[in-house]
Amino acid sequence: MVRRTGIPKGDVRPIEQVWNFSTEWYGRHADADWTKWSLREAADIFARHGLSGPTWALSEDAGRF
Repeated sequence: MVRRTGIPKGDVRPIEQVWNFSTEWYGRHADADWTKWSLREAADIFARHGLSGPTWALSEDAGRF
């Protein structure tokens, strides 16, 4: 919890980990044939990049990303 605001700090990750994840996550968004990630695809990408915990938890009713 941040004392000044009372807001929890959140999930802090090394910039290299975030960069590697974002390169895969957003890398094809401009492609004409790109489609949103399925729930399974999103979970696989999170796992590949070591992203776990409440911030990265997906539920079956989350739809597509």
